[in-house]
Amino acid sequence: MTTDDYVAETLKLLPARPVDEGFVGDSPDWFGPTLFGGFVLGQATSALAQTAPDGFRINSLRGYFLSAMRSGVPADYTVDALRDGRSFAHRALTGTQEGKMFVSMVASFASPNRRSDYEYGRSLDPSVPRPDDLEIESGEDPFDGAWLGPTEPEADGHVASSMRRWTRFARPLPDDPVIRAALFAYMSDMTDMTGQGARPLLMSDEWLFYDLTSTINTSGRGYLRGQIHTEDGTHVATVTQETLIWDPSLI
Repeated sequence: MTTDDYVAETLKLLPARPVDEGFVGDSPDWFGPTLFGGFVLGQATSALAQTAPDGFRINSLRGYFLSAMRSGVPADYTVDALRDGRSFAHRALTGTQEGKMFVSMVASFASPNRRSDYEYGRSLDPSVPRPDDLEIESGEDPFDGAWLGPTEPEADGHVASSMRRWTRFARPLPDDPVIRAALFAYMSDMTDMTGQGARPLLMSDEWLFYDLTSTINTSGRGYLRGQIHTEDGTHVATVTQETLIWDPSLI
């Protein structure tokens, strides 16, 4: 498949379709027979975003993978409206296939406000090479990437950044906040996302810098924390995820 093929299939299959009182989603076959990760989160996010009050944008979400999503089997999404307030709205989602639950998510939506922005702390490190200075790669997904790799280990062996990359959608984005929210969740590939300063979790037309740190691995579990910035240094989102580390000898 070409990059254009991946882009076309993503824009076609990622949005969940409204059906009766819920949503239905289909999956591509390029992940193999089962899939976790960004595509699942993105499709579920599209269902959640379609239920938000007018003008509200998703600013945080948390998801749980309960089992693998199976390719070729329609996914049913049920969204419950937990609360609609003047500034925030909250939704809960359950995703099932043939009656078996595979994902659960909760999300918060915020309405725009006109208060001035304030951000404490440093923005993007000015020494980070910009994407125009790096080799741009297109892989088996709809995103372009420019990879920097991890930072050098410090004296005590600590690695401050275990993965760094610039990323953007490979083709011009439609002006649709539901699609952009779904693509942001897909791109982040993380189950816990918070927009900084209630900034909406929306995929940008510009490059985004993704800086991921593995903070701990113990007892078969790990914890990842990431920061996402725009090219001008604006801190867009913080993302985290607990990971499961399989011991092959126990399988």
